[in-house]
Amino acid sequence: MNQVKNIKHVLNNGINRIKFHKVNLDINDDSIVFNLGFNGFGNKYLLIKHRDTGKRISKPVKRNSNKFEVELSNPELENMGETGIFDIYLKTKYGRSEFIERTKFESINENKFLINKKGKTIFRPYRTDESYLSFTFKKAHFNYEIISLDSDQNQALIEGVLDLFQDIKFDSVELALKSDEIDGNKIFNCEFDKEKELVHFKVKVNFESIKVYKNSTWNLYIRLKNKDIIIFEESLHDNDLRAFLFNN
Repeated sequence: MNQVKNIKHVLNNGINRIKFHKVNLDINDDSIVFNLGFNGFGNKYLLIKHRDTGKRISKPVKRNSNKFEVELSNPELENMGETGIFDIYLKTKYGRSEFIERTKFESINENKFLINKKGKTIFRPYRTDESYLSFTFKKAHFNYEIISLDSDQNQALIEGVLDLFQDIKFDSVELALKSDEIDGNKIFNCEFDKEKELVHFKVKVNFESIKVYKNSTWNLYIRLKNKDIIIFEESLHDNDLRAFLFNN
């Protein structure tokens, strides 16, 4: 009887650890590494599932020194032949039983993304409405980084840098705020300085011009334009920037 109780205890403990597992991300040159904080029982696999098509990559969790991890490379993503949204799961096989749980989003992973300059793609993590970990895999022409946020009276002062994936001809940079609930966009012109593939930009956002819309849902974009024509734009998935703009 005690042996049965011990087996049930181990099984229940293992199931809880699977259900509440955490993943931390690391970035190598051409791959992203999913680190799990435990091994537990059974054989484990990380499932990277395309939300629309159901296509998936299933990779066994391997022990590396004292870590348990899975490495996913740019070529593996490209071989899927699908851009869009990928959801992350942990699958465990134990005897005849199989357990699959969604991976929770951890804020430490927010800015850990995989870039393929040659293929012009970005594999970027984000938090779903249910606080799970998912990724967008999309074609892109540059990556961005917000490096400074400050405020001065009624203005937000934002500095950032764009890393171009190719030589792009443009003459202006804009920060655009879009909302399905409001007609038109809020556009703020950026000062910028281009140095080879890097574009350093600064922009001032007047709080007075957006505070009336605080309760609306806004999407943020950074744009490159040439002769008033939008050449490329990228959405800004930056929760710190969003909170800075709309919580002041």
